[in-house]
Amino acid sequence: KLRGPETDQKTKQMRPVVDYPENFRHVLDGPYGAAFINYLKNRGFHDADDLAANYDLLYCLVGDFAWRLIFPVVENKHLIGWTGRDIRKITTLRYRASEGLGKDVLLVLDDLRNTVIVVEGPVDALKIDYYGQPFGISGVATMGTAVTDKQKRRLSTIARSLKTYVVFDSTAVAEGLSLAEEIGARWL
Repeated sequence: KLRGPETDQKTKQMRPVVDYPENFRHVLDGPYGAAFINYLKNRGFHDADDLAANYDLLYCLVGDFAWRLIFPVVENKHLIGWTGRDIRKITTLRYRASEGLGKDVLLVLDDLRNTVIVVEGPVDALKIDYYGQPFGISGVATMGTAVTDKQKRRLSTIARSLKTYVVFDSTAVAEGLSLAEEIGARWL
């Protein structure tokens, strides 16, 4: 289990320790995990068991994160929070983030490779990252189209050292074009 640092070694400031709630389970554990594996398969992940194991995907059945696939949000190898995607077909709120996560984080699923593709959502980033590994491609999610200045600065830093492309959904073409221009990336 990932755990947040007690102090940030770069800034020497105290950071809260983050642990998963007791009601979170690994997708490969328990009888209800199959519903989340099936959700991933329906989203095009044919090897969903391997995917769930490699990315430490979790699920929850009760409370604020009920019926959500949980994506850990990690910075510097430490858990800082999570975001959850509701797997039900009818829902009023598809994504929910852990308390205190804030809007300034990026979902970076693994160490960045030669090419980075920036997308809106965690499922898209997961698909790009998982299937892009053999080709040196990483997926990064902004977790929405309202990209903050802090996210833009971090993406600009990435774009200066790695090939970076912005690929937003067809409903967010203007936002994707604008972001690509602002951070010095290409748009697809």
